[in-house]
Amino acid sequence: MKKGIKVTLSVCLGVLVALGTFAGVLALNGTCKEEYVKADTKYSNWMQYLSDDTLLSNTIIPGSHDSGTINMKWVSETQTDTIKQQLESGVRYFDLRVNKKKDNQYVMYHSSSNGVDFLPILSDIKSFIVAHPSETLLLDFQHFKNGSAGDVKSFVYSSLYKNNLLVENKTTLSDLAYISSLTLKEVRGKCVVFFGDDSDLVSETYIFARNNDECTKSGMSLNSCYVSSYNKSSSSEYIEKGLPFYYDNIKNKISIEKYKGIFVLQGQLTDGQLIFGPWSKENKHQGNMHDYIVSLKNSSNLSLTNVIMRDFINTDKTNDIIGLNTYKGQVKTTNLDEFQKFFTVE
Repeated sequence: MKKGIKVTLSVCLGVLVALGTFAGVLALNGTCKEEYVKADTKYSNWMQYLSDDTLLSNTIIPGSHDSGTINMKWVSETQTDTIKQQLESGVRYFDLRVNKKKDNQYVMYHSSSNGVDFLPILSDIKSFIVAHPSETLLLDFQHFKNGSAGDVKSFVYSSLYKNNLLVENKTTLSDLAYISSLTLKEVRGKCVVFFGDDSDLVSETYIFARNNDECTKSGMSLNSCYVSSYNKSSSSEYIEKGLPFYYDNIKNKISIEKYKGIFVLQGQLTDGQLIFGPWSKENKHQGNMHDYIVSLKNSSNLSLTNVIMRDFINTDKTNDIIGLNTYKGQVKTTNLDEFQKFFTVE
């Protein structure tokens, strides 16, 4: 066989292997997902175990990253449970991104992918908070697409505000000071709504301003730093460098502004090359992130910890996060034994 033919065959074989590997990656990301297992009812009412005088900004809360991405294409999907199922699993913070399509249909989106309808999600949120008055929900509208912000505000107003289901600042305090002062007693049975601060809608008394990804703005009621180079790194590097950076950032903001507000710790990795997808990244990251969360119970950063946001969140992940409240001394004394039996950190 001539050398040129051998080289050609080798190249073709290499291409076929690469294509086969890529197809395998697609198959793994598209099919090897955990099926939803209905959560024990304890997760639907877990905040009832916490003392009324616990500050909302001091409560340790499970959050979901890109909450409404179920059934999106594999490269965009970061959750395989519906938001209703996430609520039942103990999630209380939601990263919500709404796109207004040309037909005036409102859907969840992540990057270039569109997903499920938004209005049924809002209906599920309303139904849940009405049925579970011990709980409170943080609704973080991080991004809007195609001018959806004003319409989302109208939907939130008619569905939640008009039914007295939203936290509202009617005081003379700044929004940051007000959010930092809220106790669970004051927010039970209600939602707290955050919009990006570039929207003029944050002037509404029931919409609070969130910071940008770089957390460079002052006076924001919610800070959720995202540094792309950290979140796109390996799991070990992210935990070693990224997470400490985020804690240092909030410490610095508190030293300058005197208030923390809501602090969201981003616990997920990003597939910067758009090859393996969030599911593959999380599979490699989950064990390390679990160990990190467990370690917080003995860390000086525990006092700063508030929302911990995760990809593909389920009761295994919410259990670790909820259980950390024990180590802040926020569980009612009369419920401590029951709480520790339900929510263990190990």
